Amino acid sequence: MLSMLNVLYFVTGLLLGFIAWGHGLFFTSFSILVILVYFYSPKRITFLFFIFGYYLAASRGLFVGTMVYYNIASAAGVYILVALIVSLSWIIFWGNDPKTKLLSFIATQAILILPPIGLISWVNPIQAAALFFPGTKIFGFFLLTALLFFMYLKPKFAPVLILFFLLPIYSVNLVKQDKKINALFGNENYETGTVAPIVDYQRQIKYLRQIENTSNEFFLLPENALGYVTGANGLVWQNTNKTIFAGASYLDTNITYNTLSLVKNGSINPVYVERVPVPLSMWKPFSKTGVHANIFGKGGFVLNNKKYGVLVCYEQLIMWTWLQTMLHDPDTILAVSNLWWAKDTSILSIQKENIELWSILFDKPYTFSYNL
Repeated sequence: MLSMLNVLYFVTGLLLGFIAWGHGLFFTSFSILVILVYFYSPKRITFLFFIFGYYLAASRGLFVGTMVYYNIASAAGVYILVALIVSLSWIIFWGNDPKTKLLSFIATQAILILPPIGLISWVNPIQAAALFFPGTKIFGFFLLTALLFFMYLKPKFAPVLILFFLLPIYSVNLVKQDKKINALFGNENYETGTVAPIVDYQRQIKYLRQIENTSNEFFLLPENALGYVTGANGLVWQNTNKTIFAGASYLDTNITYNTLSLVKNGSINPVYVERVPVPLSMWKPFSKTGVHANIFGKGGFVLNNKKYGVLVCYEQLIMWTWLQTMLHDPDTILAVSNLWWAKDTSILSIQKENIELWSILFDKPYTFSYNL
């Protein structure tokens, strides 16, 4: 079982996972090699070693970030278990028959995208379709799959793949930011539930001063920028007529609702409820505490006849929430994150890469506001 071939595949997966994620948008294009390895691998167990190495390296930030919540043994356990579960999902429908290989891959993608596995599956290489078929929306996934499957059936055309990698050099420049919305950033500790109310107040005053000192009319503040919303929050914002989208939490008994809220003329109203908070750390399934999960909820909202797609932190990493949001054809994307727990990890870079990939694939502008 632990043959030299399997070890070689494992090490190759490690290298590919590390290179493809966390180093910038162009390098993400190399993740499509995972799909080629899926088609070409001689055995199920061989590919399992490869894909396990890929996920361990690509999701390396999870281990460091999880240690904020748990001890090192528990963090390592979560990190390895998630990588193993997602890796095993790739080989459920494994088959070496070229006639069924394509169907096997499509079935595998369904497992990786849809709940429940889709709620923990990230760094999916199929997302790199954006760099090869920009603006093609969901059809880009099928176009990339068809092209790579053709390479598998006709190996003599495989060298063309080298020329194919010239496309991302062009497509990385297609990312569009929404210049009408000014994203503000923070470096304070936003750890929900531990920051004193006076700290929340001081942070909001700081943001208010920044907003009032610029001529922009629309602003996006990070996740948890308002902390837990109470009647006092409105007093901070009562004298501004700017339109502000801000991360805010609402506490109802023991359940927290993590939202993006609209701040306007002193009134604070949630316009979006987070669908998939970080599992275990925030969202605690089968528990009466933690952050509320709204898995099948709306992926955005409408304001003044303009459609906004919203993704909060962890939602930016998984395909399930992206598909929900983008299939509603938003006019622009609002992305907010609270990354105090993942500082100095690759997670921020991977979130940015995902946002940019989906922006290119669906030809949509975005605004991203985060804190560290």
